[in-house]
Amino acid sequence: MLKLDLRKLNKIIEFSKKLPRFLALHAFLVSLTLMAIAVTLGAATFYKYNFLAQRQKPEIFEQPLLLEEKAIQEILQVRQERQSRLDQAESKEYPNLFRVD
Repeated sequence: MLKLDLRKLNKIIEFSKKLPRFLALHAFLVSLTLMAIAVTLGAATFYKYNFLAQRQKPEIFEQPLLLEEKAIQEILQVRQERQSRLDQAESKEYPNLFRVD
């Protein structure tokens, strides 16, 4: 059984040695094949995410979206604090480090 595995391994090694030469000799056909594969994958992706997405009905939720007033107030407070820090930073005048006196 070990001899059989070594024979298969040798065949794989020989094939992998001949593969680059074959691909180089048939470069035009290989490039056409790769382009066909790329176009096929692109078309499949386009079909999946464009046509199938348009056919699906949007989900309609029974309950309306509930907003927590406390969370909104916290967000607004943080935003106001950031805005005040930004306004303070704009009013400061920094010395010109590159000016020669």
